[in-house]
Amino acid sequence: MSSDEDCEGQRFCNLLTTGTQLYLKGEDEKAVENFTAALALNPDEKNRLVCRSRCYMRMGQFEKALRDAEASLKDDKTFCEGLYQKAEALFYMGELEYALMYYHRGHKLRPQMKDFKLGILKAQKDIINCINRKTRSLSSTAV
Repeated sequence: MSSDEDCEGQRFCNLLTTGTQLYLKGEDEKAVENFTAALALNPDEKNRLVCRSRCYMRMGQFEKALRDAEASLKDDKTFCEGLYQKAEALFYMGELEYALMYYHRGHKLRPQMKDFKLGILKAQKDIINCINRKTRSLSSTAV
């Protein structure tokens, strides 16, 4: 391994460490910058795509969060963290049925992962609430 590769590998590790620390402090914009720089060095690093997606979620940038989650699944459709991030992004975008589908896919792959079960429950609850609101709205206009 050349010294250039060593340096690039160290830079990648430093960016990941700093990005993770910033995320844990709630400094999402700075964390995104670090994860983006790390992804420039290694664009197929699916765990960093999920990390950046989490930052985007907390920033309310759900479309960007979804894009990163989908990118993390590009080569491995069974990547559980990517499935969960995709389900979460869809949920917060109001795409409840699609979110429910991805929570179920993840739960089938990793039934021990409680986040998938909780996601299923919250998506089902919100779907039922939407149906009930529409039903009440239709019945009040019919009277």
